[in-house]
Amino acid sequence: MLSQSKLKNIRSLHISKYRAQENKFLVEGDKLVKECLSGAFSNRFALKEIYALQDWIDDNLLIINKFKDICFHVDHKQLHQISLQKNPNQVVALMSFDPDLDIHSPETDKLYLALDRIQDPGNLGTIFRLAEWFGVDCIFLSEGTVDPLNPKLIQSGMGSVLRVPYEKIDLNNWLSVHSKKIPVYGAFLDGESVYKKELSKGGIIVIGNESQGINDSLRKYINHPLLIPKFSNEQAYPESLNAATATGIILSEFKRSVI
Repeated sequence: MLSQSKLKNIRSLHISKYRAQENKFLVEGDKLVKECLSGAFSNRFALKEIYALQDWIDDNLLIINKFKDICFHVDHKQLHQISLQKNPNQVVALMSFDPDLDIHSPETDKLYLALDRIQDPGNLGTIFRLAEWFGVDCIFLSEGTVDPLNPKLIQSGMGSVLRVPYEKIDLNNWLSVHSKKIPVYGAFLDGESVYKKELSKGGIIVIGNESQGINDSLRKYINHPLLIPKFSNEQAYPESLNAATATGIILSEFKRSVI
């Protein structure tokens, strides 16, 4: 069983500020924790501890055998205190991360996402999942984008954030350097149809904020504006696409163009 001070420390990781201070975060649920036990995460992360109900421990003795020194039994009450889920799924893992992992500069034949102030954890989690599915090489996150290690984000992305490389950047400065040598795409209402545009094998795809779109200050760096055309006869609604949905459509077209 965990002490009250230990529980308090774990619970603090529900808040982004303390995750940044401690360089630690939580992963919840049987499937995601088992992926962590198998080492299915990038080298910026490390498994530190496991907190589980006794039934889960008994059912997974072979899997956790070499992790028994970092596996701690908790009861239902403590699991609820640790978890952000209404109905916690038996086990939570404590992970550490390296905030300063060096990621190489973009290359012309690889595909990247640059996310401008994506604020909804569900949206960003889905974008990470799409990025993994479509083989995006790295995701670059602007200031004002939700913490990628938000527990809700990890759940919505099915753990893709643990496997897809990402980096937090000043998007203005970053694009000012790389837009001179790599195609930069972004979705606008006055762009060229993504279904007609000749797309390159590699490039940077900028995805804007859910309600405000791509920041005006970034427009000058986007040399290939794209449009996802609307086929509905309804003029007023919907006003726009969900950021994750738009990302999926654009990534699909990029990959279709190189098959």
